[in-house]
Amino acid sequence: PDDLVREFCLGRCTDSATGVIYHPKYNPPPPEVQHRLTWRLDDSVDVIDRRLAQFHEAHDGLVEVFRDRCDFLEVDAARNDLEIFRDIAEFLDEV
Repeated sequence: PDDLVREFCLGRCTDSATGVIYHPKYNPPPPEVQHRLTWRLDDSVDVIDRRLAQFHEAHDGLVEVFRDRCDFLEVDAARNDLEIFRDIAEFLDEV
């Protein structure tokens, strides 16, 4: 889900003292580190869209190669960990 990637990248920030990555929605920073937060200068919509386009170009080619040559499962990882694990376990039971 490209929208989720954009949302995460545009909101992420780093504690300059510890290197811990925070996000206002997914991992809010505690108040005591607010003054140390930094943001990546290259986290812009244009840069993220370019990175996503490069990812899709590489990913789609690989998926096509492997889908035709072996048992293949494409996993939607933007879900609950247990759901993902269940899908993978069911796939492995079948191969």
